[in-house]
Amino acid sequence: MDCSMPGTSRYITTKNRKNTTESLEFKKNQLISIRLKEYSKPFLLCKQVFKNKDHSTGILYLVKSDLTATYSSLTTTYQRRWAVETYHRSLTK
Repeated sequence: MDCSMPGTSRYITTKNRKNTTESLEFKKNQLISIRLKEYSKPFLLCKQVFKNKDHSTGILYLVKSDLTATYSSLTTTYQRRWAVETYHRSLTK
């Protein structure tokens, strides 16, 4: 399962502590092993920071269930899927 985490209010557990995504500190290109209370198995979480067209800063929290994934593979998968998403949106305009 791959997904982005819209919003940052979702509670996650890291090292037996409850956190929100915004309270976690990430090193550059770091993946953190987390547990979501709705699921019994762990996930990998990363934080992707980017600049929007209007020069504001955007933040995405990306989640992957494949525990062998790398930061690069997770962000590349998301970028590919986002390209498909924007293509489909352009068709409805």
